[in-house]
Amino acid sequence: MPLPEGYKQATKVLHAALDVRVNKLRSMHQLPANVRVGKRMLLELGERLHNSLRRGGAGALYGAVQLQSQAMSLMHAIDLLETQGAYSATRFLSRLERAKTKSARGLARDPQIIQAQELSASLEKTPHPKESKLRELVSDDLKSNPGAKIIVFTQFRDTVETIAENLNRIERVQAVRFVG
Repeated sequence: MPLPEGYKQATKVLHAALDVRVNKLRSMHQLPANVRVGKRMLLELGERLHNSLRRGGAGALYGAVQLQSQAMSLMHAIDLLETQGAYSATRFLSRLERAKTKSARGLARDPQIIQAQELSASLEKTPHPKESKLRELVSDDLKSNPGAKIIVFTQFRDTVETIAENLNRIERVQAVRFVG
């Protein structure tokens, strides 16, 4: 499903911030050049960096650990925005300010992240395309089976509230949050 234009803009800002961190890690020779960097590569890098620190490494390794952590957070924010919607992404980005780690707090002060958070917050009333599709699927199912009970699973807690509100807009639906 294509994302609304505002979502694309916020995602673009987050990708730009991610690229800055990835390029710094490349310049530190922690990541290979000309290779698409994904979560797995960043997770493996984090493991290598932490192992090096345990063996007595210091100095630039701390900076690399911070960049790797920030890159992981940015990937998560992008995933949230693209798959769960602006509400979840905004909540995640706003929690960075109160995080315990220096990495997260540093990320929260980055002008690009502030811009992405503002864009994301402005999109909270713009529904993610999945929301209308979910309403359509549930409505269709209830039309063919009016007594049906439907369970909707989500990977992220922040999304539960949005899903329940969205489904409660359907006539005769009483969506209930269950987190377990």
